Amino acid sequence: MKCCVKLLDDDTQMIQDGLLEYLTESTDFLVVGCIGPQGVGKSTLLSHFAKPPEDPFDSENLIFKKQSKTHIDSSTHCTDGIDAYITDERVILLDSQPVLSLSVLVRHYNNEGNLSARSCSRDDPDYPCIESDMELLSLQYCAFLLTVCHVVVVVQDYSFNPQLIRFLQAAEMLKPSTGVHTDEDTLLEYFPHVVLVHNKSEHRVFTKKNLHELQEGYKILSGQSQLPIQSGIGIANGNILKSLTPELCKSDPINLFLLPKFQKEQPSYENINYASLVKDLRLQIYGLAPAPLTHTLLTEKNWWHYAGKIWEDIKKSTFFPEYGRLLPTPSSAKAEINQT
Repeated sequence: MKCCVKLLDDDTQMIQDGLLEYLTESTDFLVVGCIGPQGVGKSTLLSHFAKPPEDPFDSENLIFKKQSKTHIDSSTHCTDGIDAYITDERVILLDSQPVLSLSVLVRHYNNEGNLSARSCSRDDPDYPCIESDMELLSLQYCAFLLTVCHVVVVVQDYSFNPQLIRFLQAAEMLKPSTGVHTDEDTLLEYFPHVVLVHNKSEHRVFTKKNLHELQEGYKILSGQSQLPIQSGIGIANGNILKSLTPELCKSDPINLFLLPKFQKEQPSYENINYASLVKDLRLQIYGLAPAPLTHTLLTEKNWWHYAGKIWEDIKKSTFFPEYGRLLPTPSSAKAEINQT
C-alpha cells in the first residue's frame, strides 16, 4: 500500500471495501487501532508505526494525514471515520477520528450527520443535547475498535486525563458481546490489549516517582475493568530506560508509554528522544501474540467481513440509545438549574 484507505465512512456510516483488495487469506496478522481526543498526535504516531521515523519532523511521507496549520488555526479535525493501512509485517493499522471532539460536534450539528445512536428525535422535549449525541457516536467508534482490534492504543496529551478512562470503560460496557471458547470449553468475553500513551511529554516527567504515581493511578481507575492493561508493554518494564524499572518505580508495570515532544537536539541524559522511543513502542506492540477475536480462526479477508458485521451490530444495538437516555437532556438541565 502507498497510502491509507477509508475503512469506515463517517458520512455514510458504512464499512468501505477499499481495503479488501489488499487483504489476503493469511491468518498471521495483527490489528492495531488508535483512539483519543483531537490533536494529540494519533495519525502521526500510527504513521510512525507503519514506517519508523528517521526524522520525526518529516511530515511529507506520513501514511496517515496529520493536522495541518489550517486545521489547527480553524480548530477542525483531520481524520473522518476510520482510515486503514497494512504494513509489510501484515499489521492492519486503524486510525479513528477524534473522540469527544468539538470539531466533530460542529460538523454533525451543521449537517445533522447520520447518528444511528440517537435515542429520540430532535423534536422530542427529552432529546439529549448535541454533546450527548457526539458522546454516543464516539462510544460507537471506540466500541468498534475494542471489538475488532488485537491492540487498542489510547493516545492523550502529556497530562493525565481520568475523563478519557471513564469514556473507555463506558465503551467497554457497551461493546458487542463476542464470546471466545477456551480450552475448558467455557465462554469468555473478548477484550484487546490496551496501551496508554502520553504523547508530547516533557523530559521532567520521565522519573520513577511520576511513573509510580501514574501507574498506581491507572490501576485504581481500572480496578473494575476487564481491559488488559498489563501485557508486558510499557516504558517502565525495565527494557527501555535503565532509570525506569519495576524495582525503581516500586510498581508492577502497566501498558503505559511516555513519548517526548519532537526535539532536534539530543538530550544530555539517557536516550529520551522521540524517534528511539517510538521504535521501542512499535517493536513491543508488533511482538504481541494476537488473541483470537472469535471462536474460529480468521483470515485477513474474514476479518474485514467480521468488522462489517460488528459495525452493523453496533448501529443496531439498543445499548447505545438506552445509555443516551441516561445522559443530560435540555429539560433535565433546566430542572437542575431551577433547583440550584
